[in-house]
Amino acid sequence: MIERDGSSRVLAPESIVLTSGKTWRGPKGQPYPIEWQLKAADLNLIIKARQPNQAMTGRFDYWEGAVTVEGDAQGLGYLEMTGY
Repeated sequence: MIERDGSSRVLAPESIVLTSGKTWRGPKGQPYPIEWQLKAADLNLIIKARQPNQAMTGRFDYWEGAVTVEGDAQGLGYLEMTGY
C-alpha cells in the first residue's frame, strides 16, 4: 500500500477483505456487484459504481466502468469484472 506521504508497506493477504454489496442485473439477467466494502489493514473504503449500467455484451459479457471511492480515502477509479 502506498501511503499519502509516498512511503509504502506490504500488507498480509489475510488483512485484505473485499465484500460485495448491492447488485445490478445486466442485460441478460446476470447479477453484477456495483458496491463493495474494502478493508485493508486499518483502511476502510466503500467503492460504488458511478452508474450501474456499464455492462458490455459480445463474445463474452463483462462489466467495466467508473467507480467512486469513499471512507478513509476518497477518489475516482475504473473497474473491470469478468466471469458473470
